[in-house]
Amino acid sequence: MKPGALWAFEGIDGCGKSTQLELLREHLERTRPESRPLILREPGGTPVGERLRELLLHTDADELCPDSEVLLLMASRAELVRQRVAPLRAEGRHVLLDRSWYSTVAYQGGGSGVDADYIAQLARRVLGVHEPERVVLLDVSPTEAAARRGTAGQDRIESRGLAYFEAVASAYRDFARAEPQRFVLVNGSLDPQSVHARVLEGLGEHG
Repeated sequence: MKPGALWAFEGIDGCGKSTQLELLREHLERTRPESRPLILREPGGTPVGERLRELLLHTDADELCPDSEVLLLMASRAELVRQRVAPLRAEGRHVLLDRSWYSTVAYQGGGSGVDADYIAQLARRVLGVHEPERVVLLDVSPTEAAARRGTAGQDRIESRGLAYFEAVASAYRDFARAEPQRFVLVNGSLDPQSVHARVLEGLGEHG
């Protein structure tokens, strides 16, 4: 059986990933029901991963250094690949990721200064053959994303300042330029249906 596709959605907090993932899942269920698409989130997606997610997002800001964040994210990712991604793809199911290792390089690398090559080496070890084949990058200005997020209930990552998210957004755009065959760059400032149409076009899907 041919392995199922592995596609990831990326972008800064507030870019609209959750909405677009759900629209794509619904599209695939209509047009390719045999793919049985499933959305998984990083960090998270497994019992251990969800506990690590809680630790990463809700620990007091000064209790985790960027290197610790990287290692915890990779631990969650390792569990997700072993327990969910690999078995699901072996069944021919399409896996849609809400974030991937590119988030770690953008946030902990571009935003927090951890060496990008070090993160990439860890990711290759963890992922093996399960690196996302296509990555949809929803490009939204940090100012607009901040307005979408608001201030209520922000986690420890979302509460970082505008300069931090400018650096993260810049790192994402560098990825898109460096890997044009893998990345689908979409203007996330458009209305959701327009964004969805561009996502489908970039992935070679048809409505």
